[in-house]
Amino acid sequence: MIKDAYVQYQSRKAAKDQFDAMELLPGRVKMERNVHYIDDETAAMNLHLALMMAVLEDGLWQ
Repeated sequence: MIKDAYVQYQSRKAAKDQFDAMELLPGRVKMERNVHYIDDETAAMNLHLALMMAVLEDGLWQ
């Protein structure tokens, strides 16, 4: 347990996008210190970047 750790999401979609990004790249998507709020746009961009990285690393673009 991390003391005083919490994050609020703007919406359920923001939370889902963020967790989907973390599942795509296990152990590589990390929360920065003192991040307590993630909005829809930030979560969507994190997911987009994770999807791009997964595709490039798996060679699916070839």
